[in-house]
Amino acid sequence: MTKTNSGSMLSQFTSLRALLLAVALFSTSFVFGQGAGTIGLGIKAGDPTGLSAKFYRKNTDIEVVVGRPYYFSGRYHSEAYFRKRFYKNDKYKYYSYSTYEASNPVALQVHFLKSKATKSAKELKWYLGLGPQLRAHKIEYHYYDEYRRWYSDSYTNIDLGVDGVLGLEYTFSDLPLSIFADVNLFLEVVDNVNLYLQGGVGVRYNLK
Repeated sequence: MTKTNSGSMLSQFTSLRALLLAVALFSTSFVFGQGAGTIGLGIKAGDPTGLSAKFYRKNTDIEVVVGRPYYFSGRYHSEAYFRKRFYKNDKYKYYSYSTYEASNPVALQVHFLKSKATKSAKELKWYLGLGPQLRAHKIEYHYYDEYRRWYSDSYTNIDLGVDGVLGLEYTFSDLPLSIFADVNLFLEVVDNVNLYLQGGVGVRYNLK
């Protein structure tokens, strides 16, 4: 006898990915509605790794990143971490842990940024800002009872918090390209209060 609800959970996780994409599109639409200037589209490698869009506005730039978090890949935490979480849940009080599986995670960042040109070159700018970050992935546990009957159970883990970002961006004067690098401090407030150091590098093509 095997109990599982992974089908419904998979459907929920797929819906969550669609929701993240919808939020990203909404953010883009909002920026356009506010009268965006130059728009930069490109990729970012780091945490997370994915697509990056930056909207250069008169007072506050807005960056939207949708991608895969590195630390949240399923192997960032050890087997012992998931075993501990299993036994801390009263739902599994009368069961024994066997193993776990983790889906590919997704992440969404929206940063509101202020920038300032460096003294050495106007093409090189410092920027700093704040904004929300949302991360999610699906965890599936495999476990058994005292009669060695096996079960599977899964849930979608959601982390929500605030980013503080500091970065450096160089925009080529003779090419519509920008390269950038940043360091990000992620304060998770839902579902576990924690602090993570992140960062990344990337390139964007600037549309006038």
